[in-house]
Amino acid sequence: MKKLIFLSLLILAGCKESSRIDLSKVASSKTEAFKYVKYRPGKMDYTYCDSSSDITDLIKEEKRVIVVCLAIDHVSPRSGEKNRFFKYSSINEYGKINFCGWRDNYMRIDKKGKIISNTPKSGVSGKCESFSIYKYHHT
Repeated sequence: MKKLIFLSLLILAGCKESSRIDLSKVASSKTEAFKYVKYRPGKMDYTYCDSSSDITDLIKEEKRVIVVCLAIDHVSPRSGEKNRFFKYSSINEYGKINFCGWRDNYMRIDKKGKIISNTPKSGVSGKCESFSIYKYHHT
């Protein structure tokens, strides 16, 4: 009898439908999006942002929101270099986060800070369905 009750509870727990999140709310608020991409101790991966101010863009797509996080923003006027590293993560309709890709902009700047050249590098993780880094042009 105990086995039957346990088996019934196990089946019911496995059938529980995941709750959906309001993607429009996530796409309209950096604070709301940050709840999903903030760093969590013990979970070291590329989906996280250090703070909500690092989120530069929220892009609403069908069944997901793309979160663009500026992870590195370094300017060195002496050497005439500027580096900006962006991470792209997706939050799906159930709140699951995946790291989609990255873009690293290595720029040469003049003495006034104007960009002379940009040598971007980018890549994708393969974890986000139909994600193309070339759709997004953050510099």
